[in-house]
Amino acid sequence: MKTKILPALIIVALIAPISTLAAPEDAAGVAFMGIFGGFMMIWQMIFFGIMALNVAGFVFWIFMIVDVAKHQFKDETERLTWILVVVLAGWIGAIIYYFTIKAKDKKINGGTHTD
Repeated sequence: MKTKILPALIIVALIAPISTLAAPEDAAGVAFMGIFGGFMMIWQMIFFGIMALNVAGFVFWIFMIVDVAKHQFKDETERLTWILVVVLAGWIGAIIYYFTIKAKDKKINGGTHTD
């Protein structure tokens, strides 16, 4: 019998303070909930912003891997080197590849591959 009551008491003890914060009756409680809600909204925006940057970085990384595979290099060792750089360094390697090879290629022939 005691084993069933103890978890219920623990849950009530944890929920009771939260339920009083959910409907504050004094001005200090209302101010606290407003400030706390504002902080939570800011943290959520930061979290989802970081998630969006991660997804964008992943998509950019995939596009650069495909570009390295399709790009016409002077020899195969250069292609293998760039594939290793982009794959192992992640989106940082993709940015390095973009500014050293892809941007230069865009300036020379408008970004088209010379197949």
